[in-house]
Amino acid sequence: MISVRLLHVLKKDYFAKIIERIVFLLHDHQTEIRNLKQQEFTVIGYARKSKSGEDVETRTRLLNLMCKRLKERSLVDHVFVSYASQGNDQLAKRDLKQTSETYKGLHAEGSTQDMMRFITNTEKVCLVVLDYAGLSTNSNDLYENLLRRTINILTKFHFFIATLATIISMCTHILNKQPFGNRT
Repeated sequence: MISVRLLHVLKKDYFAKIIERIVFLLHDHQTEIRNLKQQEFTVIGYARKSKSGEDVETRTRLLNLMCKRLKERSLVDHVFVSYASQGNDQLAKRDLKQTSETYKGLHAEGSTQDMMRFITNTEKVCLVVLDYAGLSTNSNDLYENLLRRTINILTKFHFFIATLATIISMCTHILNKQPFGNRT
């Protein structure tokens, strides 16, 4: 039996640019975060663990690792976590039944609901997530439950989402009904 696989090879012309992007990625990301802080943005991080069969100790350790990375790499001022939610769960319905015991041992300042209140009550916010699915895979929910709540005050408030790679303005993508994960 012969097996065949498709192999994509990067052209030599692109090597230098790819290596440069990899090497400077973290530095550029941190420079952008520092620039936002100089503009008086409060930088907050959000980490989420999907529902699974992990024990409490493992789940807490993994969430704390995400919190640590958000603080060290993305220089966040505050971290919020969702202890057990799916990427497509509505933001407004996450963490409603969690107790303070759930968040004991976590190096975070609160749940998704605490984050939503913080964003609503803070003038300039930059929200950093580890990747797009770390916040939500449901772009309609992002618009309805996060941006729409703040859209009336967007002239006064500034709201950005930062991925590890770059600072991305969510507003444009969602208001234009473009899928957030796809860049054109």
